[in-house]
Amino acid sequence: MISDWQKRRGEFNHDWLKNQYLIALGSWSNLLDRRIMDPALERSFVSEILPQWENARLEAESLACDFERNMSPCTLLNAPPLSRLDDVTKDWLGRIIHQLWMHRCRVNEMVSAALLEVNRADQAYARLKQALRTCSNTDSVDAMCSLRIEFSEFRSCCQGVAKALEEFPSEVKAA
Repeated sequence: MISDWQKRRGEFNHDWLKNQYLIALGSWSNLLDRRIMDPALERSFVSEILPQWENARLEAESLACDFERNMSPCTLLNAPPLSRLDDVTKDWLGRIIHQLWMHRCRVNEMVSAALLEVNRADQAYARLKQALRTCSNTDSVDAMCSLRIEFSEFRSCCQGVAKALEEFPSEVKAA
């Protein structure tokens, strides 16, 4: 059975971040380097696609913060046959299972790494937005060619977010 957290991670990391946003960032990079021509992307990228990060970053952060609670193997105590255990047993056994899992799977390290990557992407995004404020025409690739480094840095940071979220186990596993 797939948990809500697993579904959210799949929708965010695979469906949106990797298969939409990073692809759009790559296309934008190719446009800046004049490897492709795409007038529609040129007109819409800065105003419609790039700002999607502002809302999506909240989901990335939430996924990292919700991982421990949603994917701990102690959640298995709520499903048959373990759900038939008495509450006292589920309480002490759940705490032991959870602590073993936290230690063996280095959960705090995974969560911290993911949050760090989200923060790095946020900082790169802020630098990019600041640089765009100085740009004479954000509907023109020619006017934004000087911002290649900022766009590239942000794209790299978003790839870091995707990789960090990928590191989380995809299923609830016993410690």
